[in-house]
Amino acid sequence: MQPPADIDEECLHGRRAAGAVARTAALVLLCFTARRLLLALAAASRPAAKGHPGEPAAQPEVALLVPARNEAAGADALLGSLAALDFPVDRLTITLVDDCSDDATAVLFDEWAETRPHVSVVRLPEPIGKYRALNEAIGSSAPATIVAICDADVRPRPTWLSKLVEPFADPRVGAVAGYLSPENADEGIFARYAAVESWVHQLVTSAGKDRLGLDPPTLGACAYRRTALDDVGWFGASASGEDVRISNALTDTGWRIRFAEEAVADNTVVHTPQDYWHQHLRWARNVFASHPAPTRPRSHRPVPLGRRVESIVAAAGYADRVALLVVVVAVRARTLPRWLPRTYAAVAGLEVVVAIVRAGHARQLPRFVVATTVLFPVDVAASSAAAVAEILDRPRSWRQPQRRGSGQGARSSSG
Repeated sequence: MQPPADIDEECLHGRRAAGAVARTAALVLLCFTARRLLLALAAASRPAAKGHPGEPAAQPEVALLVPARNEAAGADALLGSLAALDFPVDRLTITLVDDCSDDATAVLFDEWAETRPHVSVVRLPEPIGKYRALNEAIGSSAPATIVAICDADVRPRPTWLSKLVEPFADPRVGAVAGYLSPENADEGIFARYAAVESWVHQLVTSAGKDRLGLDPPTLGACAYRRTALDDVGWFGASASGEDVRISNALTDTGWRIRFAEEAVADNTVVHTPQDYWHQHLRWARNVFASHPAPTRPRSHRPVPLGRRVESIVAAAGYADRVALLVVVVAVRARTLPRWLPRTYAAVAGLEVVVAIVRAGHARQLPRFVVATTVLFPVDVAASSAAAVAEILDRPRSWRQPQRRGSGQGARSSSG
């Protein structure tokens, strides 16, 4: 008995649609593979030699902003790091912003600032989120050429700030990203994979972009030229992902963003499966929602085509994981060749090796490679879940990561 003609037609349309999706995913995967290879080769290359330093330039005036909410557990480490900064006190003001904490954060900030004339504390009456809190701090801090930002869970090393401001000697530079170094990289399999992700993102992707004249994104230990911030209207009202959005906005307005690998700040990466999943889900959604920027000021500087293209590709963020999942399904259905995912895996493996070696962990290479191999499927699953959540416009939530000795659990927040 022959099936009805309309059923045959529906099946044909379904196969055609599936084939189109598979081919699109293959094209996306190939583009990301080529980009990964290019950035890995650039990061592995020797950086251009610096010219003769000559006389050291006077340090610019810096307003250092530290937003915090419920960070009492790590406040001593943070404040100790700020006190040890090797930067002229007469060129530095520090504004500690307490976003209506429920713990002793504000009290600890007040006590530390009491004997330091260059330090002030802004206590917000209600929680408004990191980026709106930063706008409050910008408005209340002393005028300065450079606005530096240090997240409360980050511990900058003594030379962090002085190295961070060096690229601003170039008047085209509007922002500089420092290097967040995972201090607990070998604390377990999830910490190892989170550290590898951090090294790839910074020591391969950001370093490669910097050497190719592209714009890496800013992170939790960065600095902005105040006039560049004014150009893009300071930080937006978004509760999360604003560092990605403002990086895109700076590129759109013609400013250059640099990566200062020598400006090192230590941070703790997640080390439990629950924290990894929630953090990765949040990061992927932030990237997916980051472009185009809500406001796109007209550029008053020429923006090279490469930076424009990279800004768009970077905003696709974790789309390569979603494309990989589609390609693998298509390969199993024998509609795409096996070399597609194998090529992607080989180039991604090269990135991982370059990142681990550049991070100074070549001797621990096998452990980190095993962690990456085992947990990359979890990465793909989290990225795919983030894409679905973004498409369905599901509510966002924030989870306070477990920190060693902090005993802090999960809670909802707008941060």
